[in-house]
Amino acid sequence: MESADCRTGLLGGLEKRIGHEAAGQHRESDSASDACACSVGMLFAIGAVIASWSLLILHRARTTTVPGRASTKLVTWGPYRFTRNPMYVGLVCAYLGGRGF
Repeated sequence: MESADCRTGLLGGLEKRIGHEAAGQHRESDSASDACACSVGMLFAIGAVIASWSLLILHRARTTTVPGRASTKLVTWGPYRFTRNPMYVGLVCAYLGGRGF
């Protein structure tokens, strides 16, 4: 039951919880769904921070973020030390967190 709550995503889990509280129902797995909502929220936040940080680094280096345009500088610091496409990594984390993995 806990994994089904987690699959509905952050908003779906909150909607279910609000619905149960409005009806006066309290489920035993509320703590599990709270932990799930917290973890997917954290995944979303981490992804958003990584993507934003990557974009900021590219802007500070004064190079393009548009695919197909010629780059003016090769960025090898910040999140680019760890992966070639940190914006994609960040956005995938944010999408998974928003969906509830």
